[in-house]
Formats: sequence, C-alpha cells, structure tokens
Amino acid sequence: MTRFQIAAIKDGVIYTSTEFNGDGYWTGHGEVVYAALQNITTVEEWKEYVTKFNSETFEYDEELHYEIEDEYDDYLDMSEDYFKKWFSDYIYIKNIGEDEVEFITENGKTILEQNDVAVFNFGERLVPGTDDKYECIKEHFVLSPELIDRLGALGWHITDYKNGAFYFSKYSPAGQDFGFEVEGEDLEDLARNIYHYYENYDVSYETYLWLDEWGHGRNGAPHDMKDVYEDMQACESFILELSEIIEEECKDGEELCF
Repeated sequence: MTRFQIAAIKDGVIYTSTEFNGDGYWTGHGEVVYAALQNITTVEEWKEYVTKFNSETFEYDEELHYEIEDEYDDYLDMSEDYFKKWFSDYIYIKNIGEDEVEFITENGKTILEQNDVAVFNFGERLVPGTDDKYECIKEHFVLSPELIDRLGALGWHITDYKNGAFYFSKYSPAGQDFGFEVEGEDLEDLARNIYHYYENYDVSYETYLWLDEWGHGRNGAPHDMKDVYEDMQACESFILELSEIIEEECKDGEELCF
C-alpha cells in the first residue's frame, strides 16, 4: 500500500488530509491529485476537494481534515523524524498563501512559491511525474568571523562563492596576486583539500609559467628566474600555512590524517 496525504499551506498553518492508504504514487492517484491542487486557491476549496476525493475513492468514515499550527516549523523540516510527523509515502501539497515557504528535505532546502504544488516522497521533493529528485538548495558551511580575522591578519583575502567553494588570495613577497579556488563540504574537508592542493603544487611548473611573454620582468614579475622560483616557493609555503591554520580550527589542534 502506498500511503499519501493531500495538503495545503497558508499563513503559518498546514492543512492536511487524513492518510489515504493505497496507490499514492504518480500513476495511481498522484497525477489526478496534483492536477486538482493546481486549481485550488482557498482553504475551503481544499476541504471540498478532499471530501469529494474521499467520497469517490476510499469512502473513509473518519475525520478528513487536519490543521497543523503549533508544530508548523517542525513539519517544514522533513529531514528529521519524518515518520513521527508526515509518515506517508507521498505528500501532495500546494502553497495557497501569499508568502513563499521553505522546506528542509532529504535532498536540501526547497522553496514552495505562491501557487506552487510540490510532490514529496519520504521527505525528498520530486520532479512531478518522475522519480527524479527536485534540484534543491544545498546547505554549505561558512568560515567563522574569528577564522576570517585570523587569516586576514596574515594577508589572506577570502571570497565565499556561497556554494561550498572558496577563493583564497594573498600577495607574494614579489607582489604577485597569488590565489586559488578550493571546495569543501565542511571545515575538515576544506583543510584536507587545501593540503592536497599543497601536495600537488609544482614550484618548478609555476615558475615556468611566469617565464613567458607575460612574466619574466613584465607585469610585475621578477626578471631573474631565481627570484621567480623563490617567489613561487613562498606561495607554496602560504598554502601549507593556510592548511595548518584551518586544520587547527576544525580539530582543536589535533592532527588530521590527510
């Protein structure tokens, strides 16, 4: 049995049907329910539809309409304790309010815009009519202000791309605007990836790049190859320094096994 609920949301209240027990998937009752919700604009219309749907299908002799208000915010988070809240396999829900609503799902945050209808399957939002997961907003961690200040004092400038990627830049002793981009799912992963960047940083190759027509005494690059090489060595030491500082932050000084 594939269980499902028919729901609407408005002004901080979730209106949900009783759980219908059977054929809740898209090719069962799902497509019909989804289409019907598209035309619903008020709570009263939602109640009338749930009543009509029940009379034409399951004919349950029980309470059909419920309101969730006190636990509203808790129910918007489908990523935790799903079976203590929604429980059903599928949730078909429409936002009939004036404001967008943010759900936290198993596959990230998702926004239900005004008049939008969403399909959820065990806490994951799906693309209607498919088993494909809806593209949600992924959470990403941020660097603490204290860490940013500490790195800033050492000359680092940090750009947070807001998607788990960061760009770290710092001027070298010769005045090169040295920088690189790195990703991380959390602080420990970021420290690990920076260390891997350090391990793969080739001083000789980077020196070679600055001995072409754009460097070698041009664009602020030193003319002498030895000076260029030493400047690249300094950049290499910057990467290791950055890795070690972030490692300290994420493990309180404990050594990570990179």
